[in-house]
Amino acid sequence: MTAPVASGAPWLAAHHLVDGEYRPSGDAGSFAVADRIVEVLEGSSDLRLPQGVTALARGAAQVIPLAWGPADTSTETRARMNELWSGVRTACEFRHGTGLDVPVDAPDTAYAAELARCGVRRADWWASGESALVLVVHGGPLPSPSTAMALHVVPLGWVSELRRSKKMVVPDLAWSREDVA
Repeated sequence: MTAPVASGAPWLAAHHLVDGEYRPSGDAGSFAVADRIVEVLEGSSDLRLPQGVTALARGAAQVIPLAWGPADTSTETRARMNELWSGVRTACEFRHGTGLDVPVDAPDTAYAAELARCGVRRADWWASGESALVLVVHGGPLPSPSTAMALHVVPLGWVSELRRSKKMVVPDLAWSREDVA
């Protein structure tokens, strides 16, 4: 399996469709949902992931799908996708500072090569203890719209040049809408 297939109805983690628009489930907005996802993944509390958020086990990695949508997804849904991406990025930057880039255009590790194989065009990471939180965006080269977004929780040595893993067994990190629907 490679990049998430971009056809069918869009999907956003912890959101539901109301009158043709995706809205956050419950009382929390997209930024609050994103902050809670990051808080739970860091293990800083006993909280559970918000309803409608799935963690997919992939060997030493977890993949948390955030959004998926075909190129013709509505402007409103794209805005919601961007809110969720911005929320996760903001939560990570608040806790850990500016994110660092995983070079998917010129992969230098097995993890970066797997991201490229899965159709990731951008990946930013933050250290969180012995793990890294990696925010990935799938899609063709810009200005093409993104087709999917996810947050990976991986061993820090998969992304850190200072703490590079000597043995990196990277599993298939692909996912599809069917994995979360």
